[in-house]
Amino acid sequence: MGIANLKKTYGEAVIERGENYIHNVKSCIKVGNFLHAQVQGSSLYNTKVNLDTLEGECSCPYGDNCKHAVAAYLYYQKEKIPDAAEYIRDLKSLNKEQLIKIIEKIIPEKPDLIQNASFRKKTNFEEWVNDFIDNFSVDELENIEDNLDCFNFEQLIKILDYVDKNEDTINESLTNDYDSYESYDDEDDPVFDFKYTLKEEIIKRIKTKEQVDVVLKKRYLNDEIVDNAEIFWKYKDVVKTHFTKEEYLRFLLKTKNPDLSEIKNNLENGKEYHLYLAAKQNIALGEKLAKYLNSNPLRFIVAYYKEDAKNILHYFDCFSEFKTHYMVQPELIVKIIAKGKVMPIEIAHCLFTKEYFTHYSEKNIQFLTKSIIDTDFILKNTVMDAKFSLLQEVVKRLEELKYDVKPFFKRKEFMANRHWNEIVDIVRYIRQSLGVHFLNEFILFHETTFLTSSTLKHNLKKEGIFIQNIRGELKVQIQ
Repeated sequence: MGIANLKKTYGEAVIERGENYIHNVKSCIKVGNFLHAQVQGSSLYNTKVNLDTLEGECSCPYGDNCKHAVAAYLYYQKEKIPDAAEYIRDLKSLNKEQLIKIIEKIIPEKPDLIQNASFRKKTNFEEWVNDFIDNFSVDELENIEDNLDCFNFEQLIKILDYVDKNEDTINESLTNDYDSYESYDDEDDPVFDFKYTLKEEIIKRIKTKEQVDVVLKKRYLNDEIVDNAEIFWKYKDVVKTHFTKEEYLRFLLKTKNPDLSEIKNNLENGKEYHLYLAAKQNIALGEKLAKYLNSNPLRFIVAYYKEDAKNILHYFDCFSEFKTHYMVQPELIVKIIAKGKVMPIEIAHCLFTKEYFTHYSEKNIQFLTKSIIDTDFILKNTVMDAKFSLLQEVVKRLEELKYDVKPFFKRKEFMANRHWNEIVDIVRYIRQSLGVHFLNEFILFHETTFLTSSTLKHNLKKEGIFIQNIRGELKVQIQ
């Protein structure tokens, strides 16, 4: 069930890598409707997964929807993890002395608690904000993040204003400060992370129409207001006056029951991508919009997210619409259509291309080629240096079509950049399917590959195949 849900947000390759990282999850806790995990990679990464959308954020260089987020979600599905809500509920039942004992145990591991407590004793935070702006430092940046509740709305806006206008200078200063730390990663963007945290807090603080007006005039919180459209719906008249048509369209699409006529009125040519994205996040809305706007591309994308093979085939002419947006994965389309066991030849031709070949699984290749009878087309669209497990399915189909596959193995590019263990698999296949005589021909044809790897020659001996270089001439003996 977990992996099926993930496939709508993550590619199969990312999911596969995430499955291998489940044991790298060092900690995982549920806070509200989010998972917060630490996953060991080349570093220990902080990962957050939204349990509504399954989208992930991560401190790794990849940034979001990565293998670490997949690992965290799969770990959550597999293991019983702590829920912060239960812990907080238990804390509320404790008396003062019991709470003090818990804090005393935590302090040695969390010395920053003392620093935060000292910071919170300050009385004039307006003065502190002014000092921060005049004398920026990394430590003070951390103080703000750890004690956001100490500042009022106006002070947070003032800090964000300063950071937004001086981002390059601050980043340069931070980079210099971090140079002495081995853990510093060029992929890190501490100012971006700080601004993200600050914006989240400001969004939570907005309670009046006037405050909405303040942040909209500055324009740097527009995306956050779009993402929280349901909360800001009551201020839609103010939002509309400040937003462009595209921004307001995105805002409408993020609400539960948007006015379809308003969506149509704010939809500009070339901006249909927002409708497709909305359909991904809300299939029911996508279906309503497809009907209201009489949009076949929307019908196609809805069918894709519903895994509806019949309508994917019916509206397949719209497939090219989504290639530029990378919103659909051809391998998933093939998998969905395969459930119906029928692949029209023209659609098989469209999907079986070099562009997608290496994204496919063995089953994808098998199902696609089953519908294709043109051997030249198959050969033209096969990536010859792809994994042999994929090429093997192509070979099987070519043999079914009575094509002599021996020349297939004698293409120079067929052996490009192959690891010795894959070459051993190829040799085994040829020996079993095409015979010892052709295997000898194959080795001699690709003699450079077989001469350069002593590891390969050593492992071929175990298969009864002995290769020698005698006076510059390749000698092959097969037992």
